[in-house]
Amino acid sequence: HEIFNLNAKSIKAYPAYSDSWYVWYGTYIDKNSAQQDINSKLKLALGENNYTIVEPSQQRIQVVVGDEIKLMFEGQNQFIRVKPRSDSIPALINVNGKNFRGEVEVRRYDTSDMTVINVLPLEEYLYGVVPREIGASSPLEAIKAQAVAARNYSLQSIGKNAKWGFDMTNTVSDQAYGGYEWERATSNKGVDETKDKKLMYNDKLASIFYFSTSGGRTEDVKNVWGSTDYPYLVSVEDKYESPDVPKAKWEVTLTSSQIRDRLKAKGYDLGDIVSIQPLEYSESGRVIKLVIKGTKDEETFEREKCRTIFGNEVLSQWYTVSTNSDITILSGDGSKSKVNIGTVNIKTANGTYSIQQSSSTVLAKGIDSIKEYAITSSGYKFSGRGWGHAVGMSQEGTIGMAKAGFTYDQILQWYFKGTNIE
Repeated sequence: HEIFNLNAKSIKAYPAYSDSWYVWYGTYIDKNSAQQDINSKLKLALGENNYTIVEPSQQRIQVVVGDEIKLMFEGQNQFIRVKPRSDSIPALINVNGKNFRGEVEVRRYDTSDMTVINVLPLEEYLYGVVPREIGASSPLEAIKAQAVAARNYSLQSIGKNAKWGFDMTNTVSDQAYGGYEWERATSNKGVDETKDKKLMYNDKLASIFYFSTSGGRTEDVKNVWGSTDYPYLVSVEDKYESPDVPKAKWEVTLTSSQIRDRLKAKGYDLGDIVSIQPLEYSESGRVIKLVIKGTKDEETFEREKCRTIFGNEVLSQWYTVSTNSDITILSGDGSKSKVNIGTVNIKTANGTYSIQQSSSTVLAKGIDSIKEYAITSSGYKFSGRGWGHAVGMSQEGTIGMAKAGFTYDQILQWYFKGTNIE
């Protein structure tokens, strides 16, 4: 009523909430501009009143239609919730050109930009997850297995980001979620036909993880995240995963300077990289202990860090490393080992010498020939198998098992030993 009366006097006022309701007018870049409007407009139209100039806030949300402010909102414990029109079927709301079911909640924090949260029922959330994670063209039983796995992951993630007011992000750091834009009839069918189905272990919700491609075998959780609390997250053969799928086998070369810079950005200033040497492998063949030596220092990494320390290009822990500095040494007992020539000592009749890092190459005489090797590798080639952390369910393996005739419950119980569906 007050705003209506002000508008009638050509004062474009609007409601504002700042832990209580107010009537505000205008927006200004500084106090002087605001004071000028008080003197030249408000006092002339409304008389001498106690006008307050409101200070800026990084937590304030402005709702604008066209060029007209409809609402200013700033609350410590209250938030704006935007709902779609009730007469639309399905009821959708558009955010940055993309449609979503449910509602959106808008928040602002001092430490971030605008935070937009999609609030919706679990099963409708899964409609937007399953096709992004496994593809709507996958066999129905694979889609159903993915739906149950995603449901478990969602339930175990409730409260995960409570301090920010939401449970999960919409990226692969949790689960890829695309909203209504990604929905397809086939993937919605897989969600509907497994409605409320969950994977359990000893009458408790099982902690479920999944990934893209195993390369032929999944990995025991203890070799990735160090945990021994999940007896159902063990390494299993993945023989139905096609060897022809993308990333079943891969190669990537990183330069020495790329690796040096990435390590330094993560707090490991090792200098120029001299060697990268796997020290220990899991039973499946994945690297679980790795030493990286530099001109300044060396560092040993274990489990998942053997993959993530290099960035996104090294797709899994299942890899070998080779360089133009590698040399094969024949020991006295007849065994062979591969070493980086820049890290070895040379024993001669005149004593033992280390190779000078300042040199560029070294000549080494083998049984039949003399070869030239680079002392400091220009690049490191990673030859690997699989894509992802490799714990739990392989999505490509799930598709392969479905094509081979396995049902969704058989697929899940293969990857998660000792679990049951309820």
